[in-house]
Amino acid sequence: MSVKWDLSKLVDKRYSSLSPKDILKLPVSVIRGISEKDEELLNKAFGIKTVGDLANNKYVAIAQAIVTLAPFWEKALDKEWEKKSPVELVSAPIDALSGVTPEDAELLRKALGIKTIQDLAMNRLILFALALKALAYLQDLLEEANKEFKE
Repeated sequence: MSVKWDLSKLVDKRYSSLSPKDILKLPVSVIRGISEKDEELLNKAFGIKTVGDLANNKYVAIAQAIVTLAPFWEKALDKEWEKKSPVELVSAPIDALSGVTPEDAELLRKALGIKTIQDLAMNRLILFALALKALAYLQDLLEEANKEFKE
């Protein structure tokens, strides 16, 4: 099944009929609200040239992780895991997370095959839920943009 999006509120109308995958390859200035001057500045700052570069920028990802974790970080890990690096935590069992009991970990393993923190973060079914959440958020943004453009 082919999915069609009305992307005219997000990107320059000339590109609105393209698929999101195709748009990721285009210069970042195709996004409505990003000028060619902004594009130059993004390139100078972070080497961002395309929409995909912006979406995949490591500093954006780090900032998103910090914002996501900020409310939980001080109590995020059990004591024995607090001094571990993020690289070590990726392969840690999920009960290394504060509040996740070994029993919880076993239930998650049985339900979705989740054994590690990475499994919890990257489980395809959880990613489906996140995608649906993002699409719902996108729907809200599109509805807002539609109201603004009608005014």
